[in-house]
Amino acid sequence: MSEAEKDLSLAPDGAIHEPLKRNNYAPGMLLGIDATRREQDYHRRRLTRQQYWLHGAGTVCGLAVSSSGRKPDRPQDDARTRLLISPGFGIDGLGRELTVHEPYCIDLGAWLEAERDTAEGQRRLLEGILPEAKELWLTVTMRYQDCESGLQPVLADKVNAGTDPVDAARISDSVLFELIAELPGEDADFQPWAGLPGAVKPTLTKDEKLHMDKLKGAEKKRVQLQAGLMYALPPQDEALQIDAALDELARTPLARVRVPLRDDGTPHVNIDTIGINNLVRNFITTAGQLAWLANPK
Repeated sequence: MSEAEKDLSLAPDGAIHEPLKRNNYAPGMLLGIDATRREQDYHRRRLTRQQYWLHGAGTVCGLAVSSSGRKPDRPQDDARTRLLISPGFGIDGLGRELTVHEPYCIDLGAWLEAERDTAEGQRRLLEGILPEAKELWLTVTMRYQDCESGLQPVLADKVNAGTDPVDAARISDSVLFELIAELPGEDADFQPWAGLPGAVKPTLTKDEKLHMDKLKGAEKKRVQLQAGLMYALPPQDEALQIDAALDELARTPLARVRVPLRDDGTPHVNIDTIGINNLVRNFITTAGQLAWLANPK
């Protein structure tokens, strides 16, 4: 089963290229559960699209990744080490809000051991191994995830569905943190809109070039930026759409974790050996932050 099939929020949230539809209420019109869901979906997707287009993906504040654990008795020993993610606020690659109100943690050694116990897990870890440096690189990512809760009895809609069918009465906004094994490589060029092709060089008309040549300084830079935004989407003869795995587009990097490998290829995990770099993430700058930077106290 694919991630899109497991997480039913990915498909509607990822359809940013489809026009939205809302209910048209009229006296005497018969409305059912589909109409209620359509009403919620319309308002929810309007918000996520606004955040996708106007803010982009990344960290607004907090969400720092750190490590905790005791020091080993000997430097060559392993010791229980946890990766911690602090409370904070961010937006994932599909424009969904991520509110983390409490710290999250994972036992790094236990996670690595669980991955190495399966063939599929070993294959995933190989994607993050740098043999010449004897290092394993992991990326900590975040994305939105629905969390069902409050099971309540419902009417059975299938034959022999059981004597006491239940369904979730609430869907809570939640967050999914993941560890992805991947080599650091070079940071890709910043792309504010996940899943869309990168901007192309503007092809200005003759009159636009004459207009640009008359400008100078900051005004010219502003117009150059605006010209680039006109060509940031597909060409005029192509439709706007996202053609990529939605779970990958939704994942938003938080930090890279470096784990040294011993000569036999096993990870060497303790609080002194692993490294964490939080500055590889993208940050979303708000108007309040800019005002604070302009007038620091």
